Amino acid sequence: MDYQNLIKKYVCAPVLSKITKCNQVPDIVEFEIYDFNDTKPKESMEGLAKLYKECGLAKDPYWHFFIEGKFIVLRCSLESWKKVYGYLKDNDLMYLGPRTWKEPWAITKRYQHSIFRNLFHDISEAVMVLCHDELIGDHHDYFVYSIAERMIHAWFNHNAYLNASVGTGIDTYGDSQHWEAGITAKIALDRASFGGRYTYILKQEAERKAKENGKESTNS
Repeated sequence: MDYQNLIKKYVCAPVLSKITKCNQVPDIVEFEIYDFNDTKPKESMEGLAKLYKECGLAKDPYWHFFIEGKFIVLRCSLESWKKVYGYLKDNDLMYLGPRTWKEPWAITKRYQHSIFRNLFHDISEAVMVLCHDELIGDHHDYFVYSIAERMIHAWFNHNAYLNASVGTGIDTYGDSQHWEAGITAKIALDRASFGGRYTYILKQEAERKAKENGKESTNS
């Protein structure tokens, strides 16, 4: 039996058809909120949790956020954006937007509305639950690790047979457990490398600002 053609016919084709339709949904609105940033993480998460509650984002199936260092990106549906916009103005928060969500990452853009919109929303909702869970306390890293491990394993577990059927993955690593371990190890190394480059850029920026401030004080 030709499993590869069966998968293409009964799995890939319907999914691609659904993805094409999903990508035609209305645009999602995006804000950059500069009062929520890396310099005050605790206050920023408390502020985001308050905005989430006041704007009723628990009822918005598309809302999600990303921490971007100097600001937090918040995205929401067309039904919610006016509430968020009003909240930002009424509370004198520094922000940019509203604007349409234009995704820069290629893989995210390809499955923006069929996969990632829902995935980002579910993760953001989970974080809001953890924000209010007083039992976590000093065990936050353990919760983050445990939930991430379950999410990552579910993705690899659900892809294991499909991957084997097209002649990669399990054929390369020997079994699904080593396949999962090999790819997650590469993700960890890539993330560590990115973190090193990011830290270097921040250090250079801090040194540049220090030099500029030194020149200003000398001139004055």
